[in-house]
Amino acid sequence: MRFVLSSVLAIHWMAIFAMLAVVSTVEPARGGLAAFELLGITVPHSGISEHGELAAILTLGFALVTVLFLWTLLTSFFGRDAETEEVSRFAFAGAVIALTALSVVGVMHGASGLFVTIGTLLVALVVSYLAIFSERWLATPVEHAVDSSNDVKAMAAGAAHNAMLARLSGRDGGGLRR
Repeated sequence: MRFVLSSVLAIHWMAIFAMLAVVSTVEPARGGLAAFELLGITVPHSGISEHGELAAILTLGFALVTVLFLWTLLTSFFGRDAETEEVSRFAFAGAVIALTALSVVGVMHGASGLFVTIGTLLVALVVSYLAIFSERWLATPVEHAVDSSNDVKAMAAGAAHNAMLARLSGRDGGGLRR
């Protein structure tokens, strides 16, 4: 069964972190500052723009999380459920680590509005994580119920077939008598 909500959320988070990675690489001199500006966080001084290696690390982290969410999307289409759950856990853990690193960088440079924005993103990640796993958890019993109803139908069809064969052969099928 294809999970629509899981796929949409994987695409959403993949797009968010891809935008952060692209914005951070467009201008390497102010890559970290551009990521903060995209999220609506203001940095009072431009000390972050002096650290090109910091922007490169943030860009690498955002790109890695993007790839993890792409991997989650692909395994939800082509993989097994257990494999998809494991990859989803890696993707969400990577996203939390990337946002934590971004918040540490923001605190080091005195960004304002940082905790509200990062906190909102973290809550959105947690809600997405719970939505994906509740969708998979709720779908599991339904699949087993469908399988068991198919088993019951197969058993009923087999019993009807045996009763019909018994009647045709003239034997007592052990069924109901008139």
